[in-house]
Amino acid sequence: MKKAITLALLAMSTTVLAETTAPAIEEVKNWSASVTATSEYLFRGIKQTQGDPALQGQLDYDLDNGIYVGAWASSIKWTKDGNYMNNNNVETNFWAGYANTFGDTGIGYDVGVLQYYYPGTVKNGVADTDATELYVGVNKDIAGMNIAVKYSQIVSDDAWGIANADGSQYFETNLTIPVTDKLSALAHLGRSEFDGQGNQVYDYTDWKLGAEYSMNDNLTLGAGWSDTNTNPANWTLKGEDQGEGQALAWATWSF
Repeated sequence: MKKAITLALLAMSTTVLAETTAPAIEEVKNWSASVTATSEYLFRGIKQTQGDPALQGQLDYDLDNGIYVGAWASSIKWTKDGNYMNNNNVETNFWAGYANTFGDTGIGYDVGVLQYYYPGTVKNGVADTDATELYVGVNKDIAGMNIAVKYSQIVSDDAWGIANADGSQYFETNLTIPVTDKLSALAHLGRSEFDGQGNQVYDYTDWKLGAEYSMNDNLTLGAGWSDTNTNPANWTLKGEDQGEGQALAWATWSF
């Protein structure tokens, strides 16, 4: 694979609070966290663990005024297998944003910044794997389902080993359709468009269909199918098409 791309969704780092200024973390209702085990980490339809399972963790903090911050981490393989970095096997993401609604319209909006960070050293002559992205999204409940539309744009010079990627864009639409109190159907459609001279060869569309079942207040199980229309000539790593269709399964424990 000439270039690789890694992300959620999203997600982690903690802020240590002194006992004299804040209660213990389990007493702060603004905090939320989760741990996910997944059969494969896909980022916008592209393999990040080359067919292997991934373990992921997320931490979020809501300031109760619309402002939020969060962090996320996952095991990965593409940075080493793709010969981008020497000793990296972890992706970490950090973000901050503001979410609210447009008056009484029921339309929610969300704006923020997301930093993709891969600890370690990039090999000489390779574009930076780290990336900085700005995003804006809107969502609304319609006919019993939630529709969310989001736009993201790269503002760093390089991104995921692709040089001069500033201005690259990602468009996505996500549907969540409640089937029962515990079961929801999921649908996703996304489009990646890479800016920079010669980078258009990496453009592609991804889509995913799936379902999630809430076992209880903490445990959620999910399964689905993801696929893309990537050109294997530009998205092959160690003989495997990184955008090929595949089934997924995951389990998330929230607390």
